[in-house]
Amino acid sequence: MKKNKPNPRKWMVIVMGAVVFLLFFSVVPKLLTIHDLNQQKQELAARKAQLETRNQQLKQKYREAGEPETVERLAREKLGMVKDGETLMVQVAPTSDY
Repeated sequence: MKKNKPNPRKWMVIVMGAVVFLLFFSVVPKLLTIHDLNQQKQELAARKAQLETRNQQLKQKYREAGEPETVERLAREKLGMVKDGETLMVQVAPTSDY
């Protein structure tokens, strides 16, 4: 009676297949996570650029708000203030008679 000798090549293929299978299921999810994180990073970088631009606009507006000319203009436009000797002219809307 002959004994069946294990074929080393067959076992090597099985072992290599198992290793590839394990690597595939351990590496692919990590690669997907890395891809998603890179996408989020790009979106956040774009959002950061928008916010930095808006921040610069607001800083400029803040600097301008402290200037005397701006304070005077806002006092006249928003609060209806006048300088001494000036006359305030108020436009009155015409009323309709029914």
